Amino acid sequence: MEQNIEIRIIDSYLNLSENYWTELGQFYSTILKCSTCEANQHIKLFGYEKMYAVKWYELLAYSKNKLVGFMRVLRNPDSVTEWYTCDLHVLDGYKQQGIATKMYNEAINIILEYDAAERIITSISCSNAPSIVLHEKLGFHNTRKKSVFADFQFEEDETLYEFWLINKYPVKNTETHLKILLPMWIEYIYETGKGGSEAQLKIELQKRISNSMNNDNIYIDLIFSGNNAIGFICYEITDGIKNLIPSGYGYIKDIYIKPTWRKRYIAQQFVLDICKFFKEKECEKVYLTPYVKSIEFWTRQEFSISGLNDPDQMIWIYIK
Repeated sequence: MEQNIEIRIIDSYLNLSENYWTELGQFYSTILKCSTCEANQHIKLFGYEKMYAVKWYELLAYSKNKLVGFMRVLRNPDSVTEWYTCDLHVLDGYKQQGIATKMYNEAINIILEYDAAERIITSISCSNAPSIVLHEKLGFHNTRKKSVFADFQFEEDETLYEFWLINKYPVKNTETHLKILLPMWIEYIYETGKGGSEAQLKIELQKRISNSMNNDNIYIDLIFSGNNAIGFICYEITDGIKNLIPSGYGYIKDIYIKPTWRKRYIAQQFVLDICKFFKEKECEKVYLTPYVKSIEFWTRQEFSISGLNDPDQMIWIYIK
């Protein structure tokens, strides 16, 4: 059970009290199973500002004024879009209490304040099962690539895990949103095997946007990573399909990610978020009508063919 944990954030070594170094030295001596003197030598190696001229943060977790958790977050010195997390530790006796997750959530909130941020990476040993479980639960994906960040040294059994920072914003009936959304909408329609002129597809999209503006149960969201619009998702709480789908089911109508942004587990992450949203809205189940090329993807997301056929689209209905 999670205790009352306070997260303190440090973003500069200037004007820190001596107590900070004492606390951190004692913490690391416990983690590294070494003397406090050796621990102090270890922690003072990290002169990020001087070595990399990079923005960084340290997050310290306290339970009743005792330092019980620690992690570091650094922006890539060569790319403002990428951030790196490291040195994540929680003291024995305080693990399995949500402390690492709480620190990570705080770290993600900090990084999201930087508009250009797109990706968080970390390096994990294949033998570190607890860390793998934690990061996969948080939404990190094992790239199966050798870990690389600045000139850091990594062990041979470490691989790079990545987490893409994505946000969704409700589409409004404005020229700006239409200009962003229309090219992706046209690409999506053609990808699904449907057709129509650009003018026809624009009219259809405008109707979709208008419907979402006038119905609280219909949603169209733009998907962004950093400053990049990378896709969209349309979903709704439906009135049902007569004799097939009862009212109140969640319906994922369309989801599109630009080809250059695929294979990054972004769509999977959004499907989980939307299904969670439907659950919070007390939707009993979620359904969709996938086009042929997307069936494999939806099956991997645990949607199953229902044996029901959408009479309007003549497409099989998949349910989760």
